[in-house]
Amino acid sequence: ALGRHALALGYRVATDAMTLYYALQREELPGWARTQVIAALGYLAMPLDLAPDMLPGGLADDAAVLAAAVIVVSRYIDAGVRRQAVTAVEGVFGSRGDRGA
Repeated sequence: ALGRHALALGYRVATDAMTLYYALQREELPGWARTQVIAALGYLAMPLDLAPDMLPGGLADDAAVLAAAVIVVSRYIDAGVRRQAVTAVEGVFGSRGDRGA
């Protein structure tokens, strides 16, 4: 069960990261929102953070930062951005159904 939860969290982190990446590509995204997206993606990529990613639950802080950024810029995330993100993540990890989650 723990492995399934870890996979679901990893899938969520990847999907939120790709959602923010594709939102960043939109010309309509204002500067303040670009700053939020870049900061969140930078936090994900930063090797040192509040909870080291290699520890159990270490992605939880990254997931929280990404989820907060998605909420803040959600006005600029449309169905096309979401579709691009899911397609990109499924291209790497397979569909959610492939993992049993």
